[in-house]
Amino acid sequence: MSGPPDANALLAAADERQLSGDLAGAIALYDRLLALDPFIWPAYANRGLARAVAGDGAAARADFRRALTVDPCAGPALRNLADSLQTLAPASALIPARALVALAPMAADSWLSLGAAALGLGRSPVAARALRRAAVLAPSLADCLTGLGVVAAATDRIWFERALAIAPDLPPLLALARHSHALHDRRTAWRHLRRALALAPGSAEVLLEVTMVIEDAETLHRWAYRAHLFAPDSPAILNNLGTAAVALGRLEEAERCFAAAIRHRADFAEAHFNRATPLFLLGRMGEAWGEYEWRWRVDRFETPPTDAPRWGGEDLRGRRLLVHEEQGLGDTLQFVRYLPLLATRHRNLAFLCHPRLAHLLQESFPAIEIHARPALPPHEVAAPLLSLPLLLGEADHAPPAAPYLKRPTPHGIDAQGRLRIGLVWSGNPAHPRNRERSIPLAQLSSWLAIPGIAWFSMLFGPGTADIAEAGFETRLADLGSSLPDLRDVAAALAGLDLLISVDTAFCHLAGALGLPVWTMLAQVPDWRWGMKGAATPWYPSMRLFRQPARGAWQPVVAEVEAALVALKRAKPPNI
Repeated sequence: MSGPPDANALLAAADERQLSGDLAGAIALYDRLLALDPFIWPAYANRGLARAVAGDGAAARADFRRALTVDPCAGPALRNLADSLQTLAPASALIPARALVALAPMAADSWLSLGAAALGLGRSPVAARALRRAAVLAPSLADCLTGLGVVAAATDRIWFERALAIAPDLPPLLALARHSHALHDRRTAWRHLRRALALAPGSAEVLLEVTMVIEDAETLHRWAYRAHLFAPDSPAILNNLGTAAVALGRLEEAERCFAAAIRHRADFAEAHFNRATPLFLLGRMGEAWGEYEWRWRVDRFETPPTDAPRWGGEDLRGRRLLVHEEQGLGDTLQFVRYLPLLATRHRNLAFLCHPRLAHLLQESFPAIEIHARPALPPHEVAAPLLSLPLLLGEADHAPPAAPYLKRPTPHGIDAQGRLRIGLVWSGNPAHPRNRERSIPLAQLSSWLAIPGIAWFSMLFGPGTADIAEAGFETRLADLGSSLPDLRDVAAALAGLDLLISVDTAFCHLAGALGLPVWTMLAQVPDWRWGMKGAATPWYPSMRLFRQPARGAWQPVVAEVEAALVALKRAKPPNI
C-alpha cells in the first residue's frame, strides 16, 4: 500500500477507534487519511463499515464501491458490499458475492456470502450448494450450518442443532426459535429465546423474536415495550407494541405505534392494515377505510379469485364489474348492503359469493346477478366487497340502513306458548380471535333454567358437540344442524322471537333481516362495533352487551339474564 509516511499509523488509529465504538472519531480519521491519499482501499472499506454500523447504508455502500474501484480484488470490500445489499437489493448482492467466490474460491466466507445472497433471493438450491461448500471448507463455521437449516425442509432441525453445538451463539438460537415457532411449538421457541436473552439481554433482534411468540396481551405489551426501549425506531417492534396495545384496549397508544412504524417504513403493509383497527374503533372511519385497503398486501389474506384489473371507482364505460366476497360469511352479510347503491351507478354488475349465501342473496337482490363460487362469470374489472365504502365515496357516511335482506317465510317452530330464543355461543374455530369472542356453553346454564323460554341452538358443525358435553340435550334443541343453507337459517331466525349470539355471522344475518338480536362482545371487539354503547348504526334491531374487562364474560351473562327476565314480563314485540 503506497501513501504518506504516516498512513499506516493513521489507518491503525482509525481502526482502533472503530473497534472501541467511537464511530464518529474513526470516520473523521478515515476522512483525514483519504484526504492525504485517495488510493488507500482499506480506508474506504473500513469507513464503509463504520458508516454501516452508524446506520448510513447508502454512504457505506458508496465506500465499498470506492474501495473496489481502487482495488477490484479487495475481498473484504466485496464481502461487505454483498452483505450491505442483502436487504436493499438482493439481486445486486449476487454480483459482489460471485466475484468474491472467483477471487477466493477456497475461503469459506466467499461461499457463505454467495449462499446468503442466493437465500435472500429465494434461490434455495443455489444457496444450499454454496453453504454446503462453505461447511466443507470450514466445518466449525456455525453461520453455514444455520443457513443450511433455513434452506432445509421445514421438519429438518439437524443443521440448526449442529450449529448450536459448535457455537452456542445468537444466530443458531434465533434460527431454532423461528423454526419451532413456524411449527407452532411456542414452548420450544421460548426455551431457545431464553438462552438467547441470557447471551444478549439488550438485543433488539432477540426481543423482537420474543414478541413474535407471546400470545398473552399483557405479557406481549411488556416485552414489546422493553424491545422498543432498545430499538425505538424498529418498525417491526412498533407494530408488535401496537398489536398488544389494541388487545388491551389502549387504542390511542396503538394508533400512535402503527403510525410511527409507518413513518419509519412507509410501505409496511402489516402496520397500515393494523392501524385500521384502532382508527375504526375510535370512529375515524375515513382514515380507517384507507388503511384497510392494505389488507391485500398482508400475507394472511386470501388471494382474490380473479386476475382482472382492480376497479378504482372510476366510470366503468360499459365494462363488466365483478364484486367478490372476501373473508367470512359475516363480512359478506354486513357489506352486501352496498350492492344496491353500486347497482344504481353501474348496472353491468355481478356478485360472487359463498354457495351457502347464493339463494338468500338472489331473493334479496333480484336485479343483481348473484353467482356462487367457484363459478366465475365474465367480467373486465373486479372489486372486493369490503372496498365498496371507499370506492363509492361512502367511507365517512352512515351505512345504508338495515334491513336490506328479504325475510323468507318463517319456519313454524312450536314452543307451546314459550318464548322462542335462538342461541349461538361460539364461532368458527378457525377464526384467529374465536377464543376471545366465544363463551363456554356451561357458563350459560342459568339462562336455560329460566321458565317460559324454549331454547334452540343455531350452531352447525363441530360446536354442536358442546350441547352433549354440557349435558344440555333436554334444555337446548339442536336446530342449526338441520339447516344446510343460509336461506333456511334466515327462515328459522324469522320463526324465533329473539337471537342471542356472540360475534358471528348469525348476528349479522339477523341484523340484516331486521330481526331482534342481542350480541355479546369482548371488551375489545371486532373493529365494526366501536368501543361503547348498546346500539350500532349497522343494525337498528341489534342490542349490544359488552364485557367490562378483558375475558369477563360473567357480568355479560348476568346482564343478559336480567334482560331476559325483563323480557319475560313484556310481550315479544317489545324486544
